[in-house]
Amino acid sequence: MYGGATDLALACDFRIGIESCSLHMSPARLGIRYYYSGLRRYVERLGLSGALRLFLLGEQIDTATMLRISFLSEICAPDALEARLDTVSGTLAQRSPASLRGLKASLNAICRGAADPTEINRGFIESLSSPDAMVGLAAWSHRRAPKFADAQDVG
Repeated sequence: MYGGATDLALACDFRIGIESCSLHMSPARLGIRYYYSGLRRYVERLGLSGALRLFLLGEQIDTATMLRISFLSEICAPDALEARLDTVSGTLAQRSPASLRGLKASLNAICRGAADPTEINRGFIESLSSPDAMVGLAAWSHRRAPKFADAQDVG
């Protein structure tokens, strides 16, 4: 994976790579800088140290290093990738979309240092009496999978 494709990958919530993947980010070798939103995403996802390593050194990074610096969420065998992607997407499709949206927004705001604790706590309190919470808690108490109104049926 090279250049801008690495930024596209970092925009994903989960990054699953195969055992032989690698990345190469080399704007400094090309004599160029990088745009703000991309730089911010690298720092948010990989920390300053990981971003510096990729941008300034421009070295090819192997799979194990990609996992260690959190570029990848996990690694799997090439022949298991499609099944793993199906599992992850199927699991997400069965979760409460409203909860996923709120959690993702809160986590990203915290990561950016732009979180409003009062707003996050308000969302939490409101979620406790939401229709999705009622569905989820009822399913939990009956030991069955919840069926959220706006979730996708993947069965």
